Amino acid sequence: MQEAWDLLAKAFQLDLERLQREWRRDATEIRMGIGRPIRVRKGGAEGFLMQNGHVDTNGRGAYFRPDQTWLEKGLDRLVHYSLYAYEGQMGQGFLTVEGGHRIGVCGRAVVENGVIRTLTDISALVMRMAHEVKGCSEAVFPYIRKGRRVCHTLILSPPGVGKTTMLRDLLRRCSDELMLQVGIVDERSEIAACRKGIPQMDVGLRTEVLDGAPKTAGIRMLLRSVAPEVIGVDEIGSRAEADALGEMMRCGVQVLCTAHAASVEEALGREEIESLYRRGMIERMVVLADEPGRGRVREIRDGKGRCLYAAVADSGRGTADFGRLDGGTTCCGTV
Repeated sequence: MQEAWDLLAKAFQLDLERLQREWRRDATEIRMGIGRPIRVRKGGAEGFLMQNGHVDTNGRGAYFRPDQTWLEKGLDRLVHYSLYAYEGQMGQGFLTVEGGHRIGVCGRAVVENGVIRTLTDISALVMRMAHEVKGCSEAVFPYIRKGRRVCHTLILSPPGVGKTTMLRDLLRRCSDELMLQVGIVDERSEIAACRKGIPQMDVGLRTEVLDGAPKTAGIRMLLRSVAPEVIGVDEIGSRAEADALGEMMRCGVQVLCTAHAASVEEALGREEIESLYRRGMIERMVVLADEPGRGRVREIRDGKGRCLYAAVADSGRGTADFGRLDGGTTCCGTV
């Protein structure tokens, strides 16, 4: 996390020496807009960056308010004065910098033939801190594997509570511990956080990444190009993407993917998820608790909707314990 603050301080020439340790350690997002205070978020809390580099949560500080020149010069420094090289990403509204941190960009769209080519007149930047939490899938991994085989797994949660972090760790373990050939279709550079094609996150020794490709086309391309045994995809959101994953499953490739949903019931109300479930192509559903930044598992169900693993009441230590609801045996093995 210190790397992200150092990057910001250098690019935007900010003095962050007085930044409080808890914000330096736990911040997940920084929002910068023209004429507005810079907002810093961690979990459910929000503060404003003061001119002295201190984060204020009381709403009474002397805040720094950036102008357009400040935003654009800082963005130029972040990409080492090579913004033209990021035109493809800019056309999608974001770019990825060192460390895998993602910068969302707002401004005036330059449109050619109905397609957004890039953005100019930058008005706001949103930096999402990359969080790599190795081992966060410890409670989940035994429930999605059988020997060297993994179950087709869908990870569900609302935005911002850790499903991509969980997916990344599961894929890394499939690669390094099960020694499976893993392929990742990373349309928005959030799983591997590639910069110039190089993953900034540890996704495993046996993992190949197709960065920036639309999921539907990328899934099929990856099957032909690297012959993966396992494929990872973030945020399934259309019937076409679900159908492409179905093709991979029929070819013997195991699929680990995520989707926005607060519960299994909500997910199955969506056509693309329901179609895979109805065809028996979802063997595990991992539901994360709605706690920003925590990545805590609420429950795991099998492909027939049976609960295999669930969080139990708070133990008094500030976090939930977990309980097996089936005596520890699942169709993917015994834990």
